Amino acid sequence: MTREALTTESTPVASGALCFRCGQWTDTPEEVGYVERMSGPGVVLYGCPGHAGGPELDT
Repeated sequence: MTREALTTESTPVASGALCFRCGQWTDTPEEVGYVERMSGPGVVLYGCPGHAGGPELDT
C-alpha cells in the first residue's frame, strides 16, 4: 500500500438527506424545521420536494 492510498479521501461525501415524512432519501433536501434538544445539539428536519411545502409538519 502506498502513502497516497492512505492519505487521499476515497469515500465520497454523501449529499442529500432523509425526508422527515416519507423516510426516503432525497438528493434535493429542503430544510423544514429544527428540533431543540436539551441533551445536545438540535436536529434539522429535511423534506423531499414533495413533502417540504406542506403547511404543517406533524412531527
